[in-house]
Amino acid sequence: MNLLSVGNNAKTVKGDGSEYLTAILYLAPFRTITGQNVCPMASLAKCGEACLYTAGRGRMSSVQAGRIRKAKLLRDNPAEFERQ
Repeated sequence: MNLLSVGNNAKTVKGDGSEYLTAILYLAPFRTITGQNVCPMASLAKCGEACLYTAGRGRMSSVQAGRIRKAKLLRDNPAEFERQ
């Protein structure tokens, strides 16, 4: 499983060619997975309703499934998540 996306995001490719590699990690957000909240400040920030989880390619069920798999790996096996 690829946890990090490199070179395939319109926002991160702007840094391509610089001395730094830019990567992004997408996880299932606030209240998507029972028993896990990777956005603990979402209630305070009131951003849960405006979350971009389903924006753009995030609308696709396969993309959402991948984000859920990554978030579950973080929850269930943080050592393996960090290793990857």
